[in-house]
Amino acid sequence: MRQVCPYCSQAVDVPDSAAGTEAPCPACGKPFAVPKAYTPNVSVPVEKPTPPPGLVPPAPPVQQTATVSGLHDECGLTLSPQVIAWIPALALTVALASALFFSWIGSFPGGFRAFTQSPLQALFADFSVQSFASLQDTEKGLNSSIRSNWLMLPFLLLLILVTLFAWFERFFPDPKLGRVPSALSFLVGFWPRRHFVLIGMTFFALLFMYMQCYRGFALENALKEISTQKYAKELDEADTTHARQDVQVRAGQDFGRYCLQYTTANVVGHAMLWLALVMLILDCWLDRRAGKPAPRIVLKS
Repeated sequence: MRQVCPYCSQAVDVPDSAAGTEAPCPACGKPFAVPKAYTPNVSVPVEKPTPPPGLVPPAPPVQQTATVSGLHDECGLTLSPQVIAWIPALALTVALASALFFSWIGSFPGGFRAFTQSPLQALFADFSVQSFASLQDTEKGLNSSIRSNWLMLPFLLLLILVTLFAWFERFFPDPKLGRVPSALSFLVGFWPRRHFVLIGMTFFALLFMYMQCYRGFALENALKEISTQKYAKELDEADTTHARQDVQVRAGQDFGRYCLQYTTANVVGHAMLWLALVMLILDCWLDRRAGKPAPRIVLKS
C-alpha cells in the first residue's frame, strides 16, 4: 500500500502485511504507524414506491376463529375387523336354526295357525297341522297331494356346510398342519382363499332358496292343487273364455281362504343370510387391508 512518511514527507510503498503495525520508512528509515486496511461497505437503500394520491390501502383480512356451537357435530362408526369377522358365523347360525326348527310358510285362516311348514319339512313332504273341523277335508287332501321340494336339499346342505366352515374359520384363523386334524390338512393349501369359498357357498344357498320361493313351497303348491281340483270339472265344461276365467277366479278365491303367508322366521332367515353375505365380503376386504388403520364411517351435521 502507498503511505506518506510523517518524518520525511515522502510517498513510499509499504507491504500490505504491515497494515495495523509499524513499518520503517524506505526513504528515511524511521518507523511509522501504518493504518489498518479499509474495506468499504456500500448499502443501497430500497425505497418503497409512493402510492398515488387518493389511494386508500385495503384493510388486512380479519381471521375469524369463533365457531358456532353444534355446527360441526359428528358421530362415527369404526369398522372393527375383530367384530365383523364374527358376524357371518353368528348370522349363518341363526339362519340355519330358523330353517331347521321354525316354519317359513303357513296357512292362518281367521288369524289362527292351521298348517305350517319349515324348509326341512318341505324337503321331506311334511307339514305341521293344528286340526280344525272345518279343515279336515283340506288336511286329508294335503296328505295325498303334498310333494317334496328337492331344491331344499342343496340349500340346507350348503347352509350347514357354510355355517360349520364359518365357525371353523373363527376358531382356527391361521391353521397349521400341527394344529388341525390330519383329515383337514387339505384346508391349509387354500386357506388364503377361504373368504371366497364362504362367499360362494352363501351366495348359492341364497340362490337355491329364492329359486324355491319362486317355484313355491310344498305346502303352497299342495293348497293350490286342492283348490284347482275342486273346480277342475267346471273348468273342463266351460266353453268360453269368460266362463273359464270365472271358474279360475272362484278357484283363486277358494285358495285365498287359506290365508297363506310367509312367517317371521322366513324374514329372519332371509335377513341373516344377506347379512352374512355382506359381512363376508366386508371381512374379505378388511383382511386384505392388513396393517392399515380400521376404516371409519363419519356423519357430520
